[in-house]
Amino acid sequence: MNPALPGLIAIFFYLLGSYSQVRNVINRTVASQSDLVRLLLPALIFHGLFVYAILVTESGMDLSFFNVAVLISLTINISVLLASIREPVHNLYLFVFLISILTVGSCLALNAFTASPSATPRSISPTLLLHIVVSVVAYSILTLAACQSVLVLTMERRIRNRAAIDVFHVLPPLESLEAMLFRFLWAGLAILTISIVTGFVFLADKFSEHLSQHHTVLSVASWVVYSSLLAGHIKFGWRGVTTTRWSLVAFVLLALAYFGTKFVIEFLLQRG
Repeated sequence: MNPALPGLIAIFFYLLGSYSQVRNVINRTVASQSDLVRLLLPALIFHGLFVYAILVTESGMDLSFFNVAVLISLTINISVLLASIREPVHNLYLFVFLISILTVGSCLALNAFTASPSATPRSISPTLLLHIVVSVVAYSILTLAACQSVLVLTMERRIRNRAAIDVFHVLPPLESLEAMLFRFLWAGLAILTISIVTGFVFLADKFSEHLSQHHTVLSVASWVVYSSLLAGHIKFGWRGVTTTRWSLVAFVLLALAYFGTKFVIEFLLQRG
């Protein structure tokens, strides 16, 4: 199957969703959950077909830089959809739509201009597949936490400066946004812990590689920041600017752990 077709259709639905969200902000209205789901479900279907077409090859799984980015954006969207069952997460849809457009569009552009993947497709053992799945889920949930942190930080600054908050009137109260942020952080940290443990257990033979050490050190550093942040929240009542800033610092470390090392391996060192 030519991956371009489902990829382009997915982008079309994500663009419709982005337009709908922007229009709602301008008109100061809140989109109904059913309307958002009607746009997200077909986008997810074609996004999933696109992921399958680019990841699964005759030689194994192609886990190159942009392919994994597309997989993560799909998982982020599924996480938002599942979270929407119990949480008012309509404020995150614009973020995830734009992330999906960026990742799918970049992958399509790369495939159009390059003849071969930046990483060599290879067979994946069940244990490695488990580690990959857990890592992708952890990264996806913590990406949502980062997006939520941006919303909380921006809203709190505007409130403190007594600036106009017309754009934010469609959002839940600040206390609800913070509570949702901590739920994302707790869930993300729990799954990140499993990811790091499975990495040590199943990938111990790769730890001697220099870039693998960088990946591990940055991942553990991110875990320490997230853990310290949540411990401070429990013991000292940290919230607001302190929470959002450290949450974003931890996310940057996590992004560097995966995408930074993967970018160096595939594009600077040109190793699969």
